[in-house]
Amino acid sequence: MVRSRLLPDVRICNRMLKVLRDKNLFVKAREVHRMMCEFGMKPTIITYNTMLDSSFKEGEVQQAVDLLSQMQKGGCYPNDVTYNVLINGLSKKGFIVEALALVAEMSSRGVSPTVTTHNIIIYGLCKEGKMSDARQWLGNIDEAYILFDELRSKNLSPTVVTYNTLIDGVCRLGDLETARKLKVDMINREILPDVFTYTILVNGSYMMGNMLMAKEFFNEMLHLGLAPDRVVYTTRIVGELKLGHTASAFKLQEEC
Repeated sequence: MVRSRLLPDVRICNRMLKVLRDKNLFVKAREVHRMMCEFGMKPTIITYNTMLDSSFKEGEVQQAVDLLSQMQKGGCYPNDVTYNVLINGLSKKGFIVEALALVAEMSSRGVSPTVTTHNIIIYGLCKEGKMSDARQWLGNIDEAYILFDELRSKNLSPTVVTYNTLIDGVCRLGDLETARKLKVDMINREILPDVFTYTILVNGSYMMGNMLMAKEFFNEMLHLGLAPDRVVYTTRIVGELKLGHTASAFKLQEEC
């Protein structure tokens, strides 16, 4: 098409970029993007968001920064998707300070952080081991509920990922009672816990040396019809071994 001067439109190119990104064909994606610029096809916000995501997945942080600069010089300004891509990419690469700065920039530009934004930041802080920062950023449990209500008022309901991230944070702080309350709260809001929720709770219980609570959460998961996977079994086996219950660990290994 290009050789015949029959240029595809931007929508077709954007679809190609998404497919190439999802297939991890980053070099090919850059070739398509380069071709678009070479033949005077003006990239859209979708083009840039896809290429930014591709850059981070490829591990090219500087390339993403250059794209952002190119995007703004071309008069195409970031939207909430752009910011979430940037914040997610930076936090995964350990640039949590830069990611937090982007959250502040969102407010100054009138772009409201979404549920995804909150999830990314909390997860990034937890991953960096900055649990106090994560908790301070979210506030105490009452403030967390206020945040959830605020999100819902904007038609941005918290998801199971939101709750799992917060439960993981409070479990790492050793606050099992708050973790239990969060689990009850999510059920009351008709957001059903998944296997990952219970894996976090089981792991948190073992971290605090509470074998009985770990078993209670595990049995509750079974009662709800959630099939335990190898991860939750491994969590229990490691937990039992750490508490010196070798026989229980071997029994669980046989069940697994």
